[in-house]
Amino acid sequence: MSLVKAGALSLVFAVSIAQAGYAECEFPKRPVIPDGKTVTKEHLLEVIQVFKHRFQPDVRRFQNCIKNEQIAVGDFATDDQTEEWTSRHDAAYQIEERLAGQLNQAIRDFKAREAAGDTAPNEKTEETSGTAAQPETGEDDNTSE
Repeated sequence: MSLVKAGALSLVFAVSIAQAGYAECEFPKRPVIPDGKTVTKEHLLEVIQVFKHRFQPDVRRFQNCIKNEQIAVGDFATDDQTEEWTSRHDAAYQIEERLAGQLNQAIRDFKAREAAGDTAPNEKTEETSGTAAQPETGEDDNTSE
């Protein structure tokens, strides 16, 4: 086989790996962060557990998937692919950081409410029932296309 044919086959193989891998790197579902001024203690603890033990590890897997795509494509990556990988990786970090900030604010609000003696939250059952298991889609964050 000639060197040109081998190079062309390698390029086709690398592109197909990149496309197949890209479809597999899907940003995880985001937990809904409740309002700390109205959330029950049990619900807040549930959301904290989902965030720490499901969402954050899923974000790491997503970022590792992107890194593995880059490795698989290697030197055949286009500038657009490299830019897309970097953008998706960084966006995942920014989303995680933003949600962590929202969760920390909910915890502070809950603790302030608790310190003020408000032990009867105003949380609406139909709106929050199971929200930790019903994540946001993440469509507005350009992390999954």
